[in-house]
Amino acid sequence: MAVHIYTSNGEPSNLNRDGFVILDVFDGYYSFLHPLITELHEKTGQLIDPWGDATFHGPDLVTLRHTINAAQDLVASQPPEWDVYVGDHCHYDDQQQFVRDPMYTKVSKHEFSDLLENISRLIERAASQNGSVVCIGD
Repeated sequence: MAVHIYTSNGEPSNLNRDGFVILDVFDGYYSFLHPLITELHEKTGQLIDPWGDATFHGPDLVTLRHTINAAQDLVASQPPEWDVYVGDHCHYDDQQQFVRDPMYTKVSKHEFSDLLENISRLIERAASQNGSVVCIGD
């Protein structure tokens, strides 16, 4: 499951696929960003998630830019690699007791910074063309 992030110069169906970004929900990067994504949703009404679509234009595009800048600052303060909680593995043990084992995945500061920089480029392209950033869940 992923979110595909594009730019559009008007109609959301007119997507520019050059430099598009894929944000995989299970690789740790989305999970780390989730608190910021939730805050962005509260401010704009747009939710970046794999089950729906979101479009950022005008003031919402500015808010998205601020969110990505905050994410870049947050990532810059992290070690070169760190573990991110991505969910629970739920199962029954040998005694048939329900167990939740937390699952973590390692993320890379370098890869994360590159991902956020690519999203920033999309935001700047959309802003310079009076367009929008379109996030499509699959």
